Amino acid sequence: MGRREIKFSLGTKNIDEARLRCAEENLKLERLWHEHVAGRPPGRELDYCQIVALAGEFDKEIVERHQRNPGRASDWEAPMARDRALRRLPPFPLTLAHHRRMLFGEQVEAFLASKDLTLAPKTYDAFVQEFLEAKAQAEGVLVLNARRR
Repeated sequence: MGRREIKFSLGTKNIDEARLRCAEENLKLERLWHEHVAGRPPGRELDYCQIVALAGEFDKEIVERHQRNPGRASDWEAPMARDRALRRLPPFPLTLAHHRRMLFGEQVEAFLASKDLTLAPKTYDAFVQEFLEAKAQAEGVLVLNARRR
């Protein structure tokens, strides 16, 4: 939507009131997001098996790209640790799906663009989760390969 961050005051110092106002504002932002998404091409709906298979393609591409020269184990351990730390961040006030989109959306979009693929919103959110699992698995394999060399 042209912005990486939306920031504004909730206008209260009371934590309970802030939580209520945050939920209300989040709902408004959700509606705005869905209106924005509705203006995009609808994207493909995939079932769970197709989503997992697509994430598997990502895993396979990463491992194959670095199979012959995986580099140092630390080259893979650092991004794995960063991703784990990012995934542990509390998503509040965002939904978990929006939190993942915000943190990992560029990586996911780059992979989907390489496949010339646009996913429907629900499929996209499910794919992001599987993509992150596949990424961690591929990096784990590359760490093991790097240690063997």
